[in-house]
Amino acid sequence: MSEQETGPDTVGSVSGYGDQESRSLPGERIEARDITAINVVSGTQIIEQLILHLPGRKPPPPLQRPPLAEHFTDREQEQAWLLDNLKPGRIITLCGPGGMGKTALVSKVLWKLAPGDTPPDLFPDGILFHSFYRQSEVTIALEQIALTFGEDPHPTPALAAQRALSRRHALLIFDGAEEADHLRYALEARAGNTVLITSRRRTDADDPRYLRDLHPLPEADAVAVVQAWGAEQATNEEIIRQICQLVGNLPLALRLAGRYLALHQEEAEEYLHWLQESPLAALDQGMSQQESVPLLLERSIMKLSEDAQQALVVVGLLAPTAFERDIIAQVLHFSQAQARQVLNELQEYGLLLRQEQSYEVSHALIHTYARQVRLSGKEATQQAALVARLVTVLREHFPEVDHPNWEACERLVPHIQACAAHLEQQSTAQAEAAALFDQAGWYLQDRARYEQAAPLYQRALAIREQELGPHHPDTASGLNDLAGLYWEQGKYPEAEPLYQRALAICEQQLGPTHPHTATSLNNLALLYQAQGKYAEAEPLYRRALAIREQELGPHHPDTAASLNDLASLYWAQGKYPEAKPLLQRALAIREQQLGSHHPDTASSLHNLVLLYWAQGKYAEAEPLLQRALVIYERELGSHHPDRASSLRNLALLYQDQGRYVEAKPLLQRALAIYENELGASHPTTQIVRQSYTSLLQDFSPRNEKH
Repeated sequence: MSEQETGPDTVGSVSGYGDQESRSLPGERIEARDITAINVVSGTQIIEQLILHLPGRKPPPPLQRPPLAEHFTDREQEQAWLLDNLKPGRIITLCGPGGMGKTALVSKVLWKLAPGDTPPDLFPDGILFHSFYRQSEVTIALEQIALTFGEDPHPTPALAAQRALSRRHALLIFDGAEEADHLRYALEARAGNTVLITSRRRTDADDPRYLRDLHPLPEADAVAVVQAWGAEQATNEEIIRQICQLVGNLPLALRLAGRYLALHQEEAEEYLHWLQESPLAALDQGMSQQESVPLLLERSIMKLSEDAQQALVVVGLLAPTAFERDIIAQVLHFSQAQARQVLNELQEYGLLLRQEQSYEVSHALIHTYARQVRLSGKEATQQAALVARLVTVLREHFPEVDHPNWEACERLVPHIQACAAHLEQQSTAQAEAAALFDQAGWYLQDRARYEQAAPLYQRALAIREQELGPHHPDTASGLNDLAGLYWEQGKYPEAEPLYQRALAICEQQLGPTHPHTATSLNNLALLYQAQGKYAEAEPLYRRALAIREQELGPHHPDTAASLNDLASLYWAQGKYPEAKPLLQRALAIREQQLGSHHPDTASSLHNLVLLYWAQGKYAEAEPLLQRALVIYERELGSHHPDRASSLRNLALLYQDQGRYVEAKPLLQRALAIYENELGASHPTTQIVRQSYTSLLQDFSPRNEKH
């Protein structure tokens, strides 16, 4: 089942429609040969039809309906809305971008209203249909209305139409109202009759209460459209679903895809590959708007102001996800008022949708067209300048990578990834972009989305090597970031040479006692410890600690971090007496320098808990863990992953003591936080889920006394 937008090459205003034809007289059809004269009234060319007068018979009311679209997909909600709102005297408007199937939907509703040869009871004086796609002059539309009811179209078509419609109860359909030269004149002449408008422009709506926006089809309906048109070539539902996603479930594009499969007997998978490589070419099958999505979009976009077209170019630079108005304003140096105006214009034509304070394209092909046609039409220097400006704006918008800011980071990451793709295509390097890619990489790494973080880190490193040289300290920073990602993934062989290279750069360029050198030493030590290479890790930890104590001072927070890391090595080796004073000293530094309620202080408390726990000193461990839990909840909020970590550890501490009743709700809350904040597939979430399963196995009715 399918639907299509009826456009200038398929729908007339009054002339016949084959078996489903417009009607002026019973048994007669008004065609081109029935036109008897052309008069000029007030400088406008007027076409008069021959109205046949049959003795003793009154001409029946007009019943003009476009032909039903082939394979129409049932838009049940929209149909119900139209049927419910088509009341006498109302002006109803159906809006949506080109190709959304507005005319097809109207046709379906009209044939439901009047399935036979008589007008519906609601509109006993008939249904009149005019397509402004075929004829944009309102005066001609009004003249046709007058002639249909046997009125002389003088002194003006508007007055004649008013006379014809007065005291009647008819339904007027104005299709493609955005093409009308003076739509208001037609509405003023309606004489209280009901009007149904279709338009790509939302401001054509007379009353917002009776405005309905048409959106792309649901996935199941979209698949059904392609399968209906493609027949035996469209049996692979998974491939068809991918085709639908690529075209944004736009009805016209679905019809073209299915029709192409049927006409060319092409395998759906082969067409999918073409669509992935050249989506607009794959949807360009003729010279009319009904055969070419690019042509349809071009004609819509040419109606936009120059500023709105510029904004659409920037939209093509972004990812096809939600974006804020400020980004467009700052990239194009628009004022807020100017940006609001141009984005409202794009929204008005159905090209953008408003989502609270953000915007997004109404379907995927608009973004494809903006990127592949509007953006590609710019000179290379203009494209590069726009990308550079977008990088600057996104960096200004990207917040500090911290849990409270995760939502803001998430909104910007797709646009940063799009920037990375543009820079790679242009083969250009931009130092500011490297910093932006690092920020996005840190966020993605925090969310355990390693496969997305890696290309951003790699791109940032490549830019620094190209722009700053292979031995620059910032290049060392990029090496550390990428190595840290590999370390977190357990890819130790890939991480080690990067860490070693970063350390060599820092020692050579900054000196053996620079704090950045200490950071590189510490990173390499962490890698060795993770591999169980304790003998190689310890001297690096000690050297990093010595540098920080000397260069930053014995009470600096970075010194506390080194103390913690060295203590963790001793803890891993079971050297608890060596670990304890280091952890206690780190805790004292953080309490003094950062405060007793700082999250880093809570981290030190956690480390001491692990030490006491490993020694079976539950009484010493529990109050420290309770204190850390209070800090995290107070400073980071009740849904922060670090709070979940405390809940989890406290639950496991209770489990080790057989206190299952106390452990179970804590582990449940921890698991809920991890699933909500990190996602069900995050490694930590999976570990906690396993812990919870283990707890349930240990938990039996005999334990409930605890």
